[in-house]
Amino acid sequence: GFVSLPVVIAWWIWRIPIIVHESDTRPWLSTRIASWFIDKVFTGFPKTLPKGKHLWHILNTQLVQGIEDVTDHGDNNQLKENKKPTIMVNCGSLGSASVHEAVLHIMSTNMKLCAHFDRIVLLGRMNVSFRSQYEQYPHVQLHEFVDQITLWKLYYQADSSICRGGSTTLVEQHLFGIRQIIIPIPWTHDQTFNAQYFVRQYDDYMVRQEGDHRDKEIEMMLYTLTSYRKSKPILTEIEKNIQQPLKEIIKAVLIL
Repeated sequence: GFVSLPVVIAWWIWRIPIIVHESDTRPWLSTRIASWFIDKVFTGFPKTLPKGKHLWHILNTQLVQGIEDVTDHGDNNQLKENKKPTIMVNCGSLGSASVHEAVLHIMSTNMKLCAHFDRIVLLGRMNVSFRSQYEQYPHVQLHEFVDQITLWKLYYQADSSICRGGSTTLVEQHLFGIRQIIIPIPWTHDQTFNAQYFVRQYDDYMVRQEGDHRDKEIEMMLYTLTSYRKSKPILTEIEKNIQQPLKEIIKAVLIL
């Protein structure tokens, strides 16, 4: 963020070692300037900064908490697997009301399409007003807030998602094999760049929130996902992908 730049320069003057991790696909000006004063630069995506080492993302380790209990003891009973393809609406931020409105509009006007899916809806605390509208429909799991341990179990169930373009959400869902319909927040360009990267690299989908045919585009993409079932996630691989970047950063700290 722009407020970190004077702090980075102050640390550089005082010869305090600095490590930065850029989590988005496009760094903004303050990060690009700061990178010249920094001892070690890590990035979540390749070719983000000239001096950056592509490390992947720093994710909350609680996202894999309890995975070892399932893998060590073969106890898959706690991991629900739905009979139908399952789509997750993962839009909990304050600016996501328009996404929920679009989803509810599709659910009300094309029930035949929506009948193909089981649905998980993460409202977040900012969108609780939509709860009563979602409760009118069958096969909907509703959550206002979930912790990381619950979240990975929902990721395990989901085959596809409708989500915003925050890099952490996109990376977490991708780790669990989820196919994504990404609707970036239009007033933050980083989400658009993130979405474009996932479209290029992983054949995910992007819909512009301000588009004239937004709801119809979402609907058409849902048709392509009616029979999509992801491969069963390998939990030990996911755990390794989350732990490895942290080990690299700890190693860098100890060397500096």
